[in-house]
Amino acid sequence: QGIFGTRRSDLELEIFDGAITPETQMYSSWHRDGPIASAFSKTTPIEVDGRTWHLRVSANQSFISSISWTQSWVVAAAGTLLSFVLFLSLGFVIERRAQEAVRRNSQIYNAVQDAMKESLIVINTSGIVVSANPTAVQRLVRSSSHLIGRNIFDVMPPEIAAKTHALVDDVVRSGSSVTIDDMQDGLCYSTCLYPVLDRGYQCEKIVMVVSDITKRKQAEEALAKSRELFDAFMTRLPAEAFIVNDEGIFSYANRYLEEVHGARDWLGRSSRDIFPLEVAEAMIADNRLALEMGYVVTEEQVPDADGRLRYHQTYK
Repeated sequence: QGIFGTRRSDLELEIFDGAITPETQMYSSWHRDGPIASAFSKTTPIEVDGRTWHLRVSANQSFISSISWTQSWVVAAAGTLLSFVLFLSLGFVIERRAQEAVRRNSQIYNAVQDAMKESLIVINTSGIVVSANPTAVQRLVRSSSHLIGRNIFDVMPPEIAAKTHALVDDVVRSGSSVTIDDMQDGLCYSTCLYPVLDRGYQCEKIVMVVSDITKRKQAEEALAKSRELFDAFMTRLPAEAFIVNDEGIFSYANRYLEEVHGARDWLGRSSRDIFPLEVAEAMIADNRLALEMGYVVTEEQVPDADGRLRYHQTYK
């Protein structure tokens, strides 16, 4: 248009990102409804940074008639120049956008990495440390300069290094993540290894996330001991003990209740399935009252395994 001084209605330039569809059109010099009455149209693919763009030029008969055959070299030169300019422009735009995206992502990654209480280490397949967050540096060495570029297995205790080395080999070979728990200096750590795959789906780096799970393990052990004490107490208790929800469904029954009432098959069942309906509804009403009030004492008549009514003072 600049060379020949054509009207905007005589020539149309379009740029597409990928396939030629209305959705992928990034630019068009035509601003009216509908395309021009095209007497000539040519589409040229342009490769930029591994992606294919398309330039489409359309002209009407008026434009073609205004150019004689002696000007064909000018058309060819203009087309070549235009392709070159588009190539440089698109490449520059893509590169700038990619650089900006990488910069933003890098800022987010660094912020998250620095804020993590877990150790985060990135190594290559040989174990060389590529990056590490402050938590990892603090736990393993004095400063990042003593860690980056070193082999991670050289800064680990020998017994842990051997196990971790074997896990890294598994991750590299399988391309799947693995997790291991280990003790070190009285503390318990959980190490998760995640593969970073290249375009050929081969592992090129490994992300290591090491979490201090000592408090969680201590809580699990305390809970297990509490459960043991609870079971021991309930098993030897010379009284009936059970746990039900507001619908009367049993989730626990101690040994005394099993022996007196045959409660071995009560778990998961409702009082309505076990007792006469009148008795069951009274028990469920007491359960709901206990949930509402926090504590109730009731007297109940409950048939035992032989069908005899037994009178109970029940604390719920």
